[in-house]
Amino acid sequence: MKFGLISIFMTALALGCSAESFKLTDNGKTVCSIVVAPNAGPAEKHAAEELAKYLALTSGGELPGIGTVPQRGTYPVYLKKIKDPATGEQGFRITAKKDGLTVDASEDCGILFGVYDLLKKYAGARWLVPGKDGEYLSGKKTISIPEGCYTEQPDFRFRYYLPPVVAWNSPRWDSWDWCLRNGIRIDEFSGIVNMPSLKAGLKKRAAIGLNGSHCFSYLLNGRGVVNKPTGKYPTGKYETYVNQLFAEHPEWFPLINGKRVPIYHCGGEPQPCTSNPEVIRRFARHIVAIQKASPPGSIYWFMNNDLPKWCECPECVKQDPPEEKAEGIVSTRYWKFLNAVLKEVRKELPDVRIGAVTYQNYSMPPVGIKPDTGVYNLMLSNHRRCWKHRLDDPSCPTNKWYLNYNRVWDRMGIPIYTWEECYVFGESFLPNEKAVVETLRFYRKNMPNILGFRTEVVCPDGIFNHGRGTFLNKNNWYMMWQMMYLSAAFQWKTNQDYDKIYEEINSLYYGKAWAGGMREFRRLLEEAYFSSAGCWGYGHSVMTGKFFDRIGLKEKLNAALDAAEKAAALDPDPRALSHVKRDREFFRKTWLKNYQDYLENFRDIKAYPLRGKIVIDGKLDEPDWKNADIVTRFKHPDGTLAKYQSQARIAYDSENIYFGIEMDEPAYNKMKAKITQHDGSVWEDSTIEIFLNPPILGGTYYQLIFNKNGVLFDGIKSPGARSPDPLFESNAVMKSSYRNGRWIAEIRVPVRPILGTPLKPGEVIKINIFRTRLISGEKNSEFSSWSASMPHNAEVFHPVSFASPPVAGGRFLPDPRLWRNGAFRETTRKPVIPAHWKWVGPVPSAWYLSSAKQYGGEGAYLADEKNPALHFVRLKSGFIFQLHKIRTPKIKVVCKVRGKGTVSFEAVQYSPGMKKNLGHMVIRKEQLDDLENWKTLTFEYTRPGAPDEEQSFLLRPRGTVDIAEVYLTPVEPEK
Repeated sequence: MKFGLISIFMTALALGCSAESFKLTDNGKTVCSIVVAPNAGPAEKHAAEELAKYLALTSGGELPGIGTVPQRGTYPVYLKKIKDPATGEQGFRITAKKDGLTVDASEDCGILFGVYDLLKKYAGARWLVPGKDGEYLSGKKTISIPEGCYTEQPDFRFRYYLPPVVAWNSPRWDSWDWCLRNGIRIDEFSGIVNMPSLKAGLKKRAAIGLNGSHCFSYLLNGRGVVNKPTGKYPTGKYETYVNQLFAEHPEWFPLINGKRVPIYHCGGEPQPCTSNPEVIRRFARHIVAIQKASPPGSIYWFMNNDLPKWCECPECVKQDPPEEKAEGIVSTRYWKFLNAVLKEVRKELPDVRIGAVTYQNYSMPPVGIKPDTGVYNLMLSNHRRCWKHRLDDPSCPTNKWYLNYNRVWDRMGIPIYTWEECYVFGESFLPNEKAVVETLRFYRKNMPNILGFRTEVVCPDGIFNHGRGTFLNKNNWYMMWQMMYLSAAFQWKTNQDYDKIYEEINSLYYGKAWAGGMREFRRLLEEAYFSSAGCWGYGHSVMTGKFFDRIGLKEKLNAALDAAEKAAALDPDPRALSHVKRDREFFRKTWLKNYQDYLENFRDIKAYPLRGKIVIDGKLDEPDWKNADIVTRFKHPDGTLAKYQSQARIAYDSENIYFGIEMDEPAYNKMKAKITQHDGSVWEDSTIEIFLNPPILGGTYYQLIFNKNGVLFDGIKSPGARSPDPLFESNAVMKSSYRNGRWIAEIRVPVRPILGTPLKPGEVIKINIFRTRLISGEKNSEFSSWSASMPHNAEVFHPVSFASPPVAGGRFLPDPRLWRNGAFRETTRKPVIPAHWKWVGPVPSAWYLSSAKQYGGEGAYLADEKNPALHFVRLKSGFIFQLHKIRTPKIKVVCKVRGKGTVSFEAVQYSPGMKKNLGHMVIRKEQLDDLENWKTLTFEYTRPGAPDEEQSFLLRPRGTVDIAEVYLTPVEPEK
């Protein structure tokens, strides 16, 4: 523990201003006693023990006495359970008068929350992370309470955490205590609450019992009911019992592909026949039996078997409205079933607590029916939230969809809490605490029926399942401890002072290191995370390594950590230094590692269409620049990093490509800029150059050179030509500015002079950006580019995919590119290599190897010896393919090939949703007889099938074939 100054927050108190106060400890001496009722339960007694313990630890005095009457000569502190609507289910009232201090509450958990609130407000106790490592006490010798009374209830009723990864029956006393001390309810499955080794401790902590979860098979078959109390089924084994039920009543079980099938467990199995009246009654009877055998107040979590497959019998299917049927949604069916089951259960248990869920293919609100508003709570488990943008940010397509989704459910009138997979913040060491707090405030202000927040977090004191006790898992809580603490605090009261609490807890945790460097470290992390392009959330995140892709960030972060370590070494609390060192290790294993992975595996750059308008003024202050990917780490021609770094962004509309380029420049006024004439020898100045190579042009490319005054040379260079032809006119425009030691160039390049047509999503253009730094008075020049090559080598220009706008609506945000990884520059971290393949090297992402055994293959992922930046696949048998999203009737193909044999280009057609193979067509077959030199192929084909049908593009070799830079682009019909 730590003794020191801890500010006591008084803003939440409703105590009157009185000169009188009442001492619990006096100059290190205990002067109070704690009084509980003669019939006090385990939770009240535990609250008394906790109050006594921390008063003594803080003041250095003896433990206050605990009894059913006050000790003579002491100031009594009464812990009382009462029935008072003002305190609600979880709130409390604290009253300080001459004759004693009283903590009143209607429920056990309220008594505990009241005691911990008392300790935090008046004794200065803080519990930042689970266990002794997170316990900070003020060391106040005299602890007193001002006269008055205040009552508190939490702003959010449903405040829960769920621990993934660890064993379900792990004893987690440190984590459970942290939850209670910070106002979080403990809810655990009833099997844990009733475990002999855990039961007494969880009862002391007022734990709530949970039943259900993925439960439909068990509710149908009566698992956990039929085998009580003997533990045996009538037929012995559970599976045999289910088979007997199925033989006697197949109509209870799901009809799948025209056949009734038995279901045993609740994992990957379909749902029973939910339209059958007897199934409804069986579910209800079994829920009643389970709830009666569970701890009082237990909640039944009504959730499907973990598979989005539902009964296909006519009675079930006819419950689906046409609009749901077309989308494969069963929301109406789920709610009809739940409403009917709940009606039956209430006949015997009128006050039953049934928790509903939105999940899988019943995430959307039902059509034509209203959910029963007597549902105890509804968990929104749709994880399509972006945490990098505010929930109400209109420029974020993910949150635009998610906000509307929440609003629709909020209007249903059911108490709601959201399920947030926040443990993924910890996995990447992301500073997400303020975004979580802003979300809680938004819900409180705008959505009256959203009353809770459940997050997953890996408990550090859990027993880890086999193979799951990794460094990142064991440290998950510590890697996002600020988010955990602040989310708990603001779930209790959203109107607190965020900055004040943030400063206090970090000053405690890091000691002298907070002001000495950690504050700056966290600020830099936040800036990099929130100002980078793209969305970030569970299952739809941009690569976290991209957050690092900005000038000088790595060096600044390491410098801040260096300074923090030096400051922490001077702190009398050794935890300060250990916390800084631990954070440094987190930083190394997440941000630094992810950045290295990004550099090694990410090569394809995406440009997004404008949502607004960009004014060419050299300021880069439009929102579209914030939403653009950043590319930095410009290199010299020998591959070493440039001393003076640059970073570039790209955006587009149908008529223009926009470049925003920022360049380190300490000597802006000395940059050479003598050329004033268009198409003059601008390359003699300090310049920024843009090279554009549409793949259809082969080695021909366009070159644009700008000096800082916007003077332009533009030309087109063909293979073999000594210099670009200046007769080409791009009509490009550039404006400069200079801010904070950086030269900023904002450029607009019209596309019609380059492509001849408007720019469409799905296009790919190979681009290089090259900088020449010439400073008057300096002998040495510096040349750098984002392709780490001499500027005129079109082979190594980076492919830029002009993507569709990011869209929301799916649980996993799709890649917006119509065609992905055509240059084979991205590789997958978790390759799937079928057993019948011989494959050497990484597997290119978005590409798949033929999976059927009869198409076993042999291949490799390689880099060209002459041009190492040119990646390709070598195929000898089998085939590779990928799906694409191109919907135009015609598709253009450009690719490079070489080899001995033939390569066949084929299209495979599927019904919508990939449900049925509709055949394939051979598009083109190319004979090859040269393994040394690349051949560029360009051709078009007519897309088979209807626009809504799925398509894959397949490459099949005969002999040895090398394939590189495969680009598919849509061909718009002529008007």
